[in-house]
Amino acid sequence: MLIKRGSSGYLPSIFDAFFNDSAEISEQSVLFTRPDFNVYETDKEFVVEAAVPGLEKKDFNIEVNDNVLQISSEKEIKEFQLKAKKYPIDPVVAHIAYLPNLAAQDESMYTKSIQSFGIEIKRCKILGIPYLVIHSGSYKGGSFEEGFNTYVDSIMKGIELAEGQVQILIENTGGEKNSITDKFENIERVLNEIGDHKSIGTCFDICHGFVAGYDMRDERKVNHTVEAIDSTFGVNSIKVIHANDAKGELGSNLDRHEHVGLGNIGEKGFKALINHPK
Repeated sequence: MLIKRGSSGYLPSIFDAFFNDSAEISEQSVLFTRPDFNVYETDKEFVVEAAVPGLEKKDFNIEVNDNVLQISSEKEIKEFQLKAKKYPIDPVVAHIAYLPNLAAQDESMYTKSIQSFGIEIKRCKILGIPYLVIHSGSYKGGSFEEGFNTYVDSIMKGIELAEGQVQILIENTGGEKNSITDKFENIERVLNEIGDHKSIGTCFDICHGFVAGYDMRDERKVNHTVEAIDSTFGVNSIKVIHANDAKGELGSNLDRHEHVGLGNIGEKGFKALINHPK
């Protein structure tokens, strides 16, 4: 369970919908109640109070990171795993939040980003989620090489924490300023620097690739882009595809997604992508 502190109060995470929880959210001292526990806020901390005889605080996994409180009971964890097996969602994939910057040159931002990254990995391990998608971040305030080295070092820390239970997937970016993984050659270099291809892979975002300059609007252009991927970081490294059309033009670096077939890649491009033999 995630509770985020914000101007509009405390909001439950999307996991609530998954588990059909009926958490009551309030801006009073009682943040919410459930059949198994209540959560209170004091001036200094979050307090979890078991509402069922026999349950204690130790029965819940509790993480507090900045303004985010995470609570997961063993029941929730088992229920998630059972539903993941029951429904045809395979594999289950997690995506890191947008704020962590694993290439950050600011010490405070980097420390918070690594902390958040670590919590995401722990959560995947607890829930049995095999893949975690990460962004390249921004090296603002430093050089490309400094940002690149920071990014690789961050991933190495993540791999150590994952202990072979979670594969970290690098997502290509749309070429925003100070980004690292917009060019296929840079993704290849990250993979080569790390070397452990069992612990790392890639997530290919079609929109990002297009606005970064890789054309996919017809069969010939799709073939050319797939060849570019295979000659660098490799098609076999791709574990997840973000199938998004693009509002931006080719090479515009505008990261704005559109519904499939309605953007500048179009139906013709997606038909070629979906039917590509690789």
